[in-house]
Formats: sequence, C-alpha cells, structure tokens
Amino acid sequence: MSPSTGLMQRSECLDVALHARDCYTGDHCKRVEKMCMMVGQSCALDKNELTVLRMAAKLHTLARSVFLIAYCLNQVI
Repeated sequence: MSPSTGLMQRSECLDVALHARDCYTGDHCKRVEKMCMMVGQSCALDKNELTVLRMAAKLHTLARSVFLIAYCLNQVI
C-alpha cells in the first residue's frame, strides 16, 4: 500500500465519522470533493493530480472541524 493510499483510506474513515456526527458537514465535505473533482477534470489534471486534489478536498473540511472543536474548547465561559 502506498502512502497516498493509506492517507486516502484514513481520510475516508474520518469522513464517515464526521458524517455520522454531523450530516450537514459530512454532506458539505462530499459536495466540496465532487466540485473539486469536476474542476480538476476540466483542467485536464492527470490521475495523480486528481488523487492529491481529492485528498485536499477531504482534508479541508476535517481540518476546519478540528480547528472549530479546538476553538470551542478554549473558550472561557
């Protein structure tokens, strides 16, 4: 298994967990990935570039979610 395959599998697992926790954000992640792939294909990206683009699309929402959780946990009430 290549490192990119392992990363893709891990991002898929996180995507499933995110969708189970919050359907709206999970659906957003899928929409972003679909739009990125459409743009990448229209730009004639090769298979490897599309794979990187797909990972970036998935990880952008996951990173945002982690940031928001950390932000909320650090708030003084």
